[in-house]
Amino acid sequence: MKKKLLYVSAVIIFLYVTAVSTYQIVPAIKGRSAATHFLETLMLEKDGLSLVDYRNLRVNLSDNALEGSVYVTLKNQSVKKEYRIFLTFGGGRWSPKISHLQYIEADGVDETIEQWIRTINSTLS
Repeated sequence: MKKKLLYVSAVIIFLYVTAVSTYQIVPAIKGRSAATHFLETLMLEKDGLSLVDYRNLRVNLSDNALEGSVYVTLKNQSVKKEYRIFLTFGGGRWSPKISHLQYIEADGVDETIEQWIRTINSTLS
């Protein structure tokens, strides 16, 4: 009897861990992959403004919605500056796509990042 109870408990724990992994972890991994692919395709220069590098890409599941953030380095003419942008995902839980970029500036408006985000968001719409 104790062996059956132990076996059933192990099966229940295994199923629970599998369900949590599938429901919570897989969408975040897919979101990170989508964000990485998206950022790598943006490594183009447009009107003297280009994405030079990105780092610290984070994607997580919050209230059943994927969200993320990343530090991007933009080059405007010859000036490089790093910005933190926030990623909003759409496209569903199992096939996430970036639907919107957002930048929050504590020190006021920075025209370089505003121009870059306007350009990117217009292509996403």
